[in-house]
Amino acid sequence: MLLDVAHNPAGIAALHRTLLEHGYGSTRWNVVFGAMADKDVATMLRFLHPLTRRLFACAPQTERALAVELLTEHARQEGFAHIVQASSVAEAVRQAWQLGEALLIVGSFYLLGEALPVVEELCRGSGQ
Repeated sequence: MLLDVAHNPAGIAALHRTLLEHGYGSTRWNVVFGAMADKDVATMLRFLHPLTRRLFACAPQTERALAVELLTEHARQEGFAHIVQASSVAEAVRQAWQLGEALLIVGSFYLLGEALPVVEELCRGSGQ
């Protein structure tokens, strides 16, 4: 599992580059992703696409967040085949966690702020 507060194209590009440099280029992640409406989401998704097995689209609880439906539309336009729409960040994290595969949670400080307590709860429950 990897959590990253990358929240713009430069941050996502750096994350992508770092994963490649550290041998995770062939890993396909279940990605929990949400972003603010004023960000260049299409470019962010372009960097995430080659790393993604499934995209768990969600919106942090802030007025600035991009709606899940719009995020899903962007993801489809960028070629994502497996998109799960979640009603909350917590739901997205729980659904992705249950798969037991590589998990990447990324997109904004707001998203990570909501995801971290859920991750801690899930880790305690699994003994990790």
